[in-house]
Amino acid sequence: MNLRNSFPERSQKEINKIAKKFYFNLTDVIVETIKALTISKKDLVERIEVNGLENLNNYLSNGQSLVVMTSHLCNWEWMLLRTGIDVKTEIDAVYQKLNNNFFDDLMKKIRGRFNTLPISMKALPRELVKRKNLPRVIALVADQTPAPENAYWTFFLNQDTSFYMGPAKIALSLSYPIIYSDIKRLGRGKYILSHHILAEPPYKTGMKPEELIEKYVRLIEKSIQDQPSGWLWSHKRWKHKKSDYIHD
Repeated sequence: MNLRNSFPERSQKEINKIAKKFYFNLTDVIVETIKALTISKKDLVERIEVNGLENLNNYLSNGQSLVVMTSHLCNWEWMLLRTGIDVKTEIDAVYQKLNNNFFDDLMKKIRGRFNTLPISMKALPRELVKRKNLPRVIALVADQTPAPENAYWTFFLNQDTSFYMGPAKIALSLSYPIIYSDIKRLGRGKYILSHHILAEPPYKTGMKPEELIEKYVRLIEKSIQDQPSGWLWSHKRWKHKKSDYIHD
């Protein structure tokens, strides 16, 4: 249903093909995420080619913290660890706590390798204040489903969709640049990771977070359209309806 709603112009045969490739991709991501517990830096570097690393390190070398926004495309767990190898400062890996304590601890262990520090979304405001003078990367997989009443609503993949405004609010309030990190699958266990500048200070007076989130939305939409089987179609991305919360 998610695929049909997102790509109404495609035939059922094309939808079935994307769905089949998605399940292959998801299986690979699960296996690769388990492998992330033991994978070496050397192996990860060989498996993920990186473009645009200077877009992160130029800021960090000048003591400037930044926000990195990405999505559930291809292997976002390997993307985090690869970036932790590449940058010379700590990465705050912002995550939503899982209900199952075993799996929550497992994911924190995976995300805590290679210069990364898992921080729950609930604890993020406190950490921002506590370590505001330390240059670092604040990394968020920003296409998750937010509380709809406080979200930014926009037309995404042919349907009304809600997005977190938190990353943009952080960037604007602290004058942090925003980097959009995109990953594409080249083959089994092989990826190319690209870092792009989405926005950077000085931000114009009165700029609203919605403007920055809209730029992010258009970028991930294009990434998904370029490689549709790589996105996490199985999550309940459209469980909320705009009409239930927003009345024009």
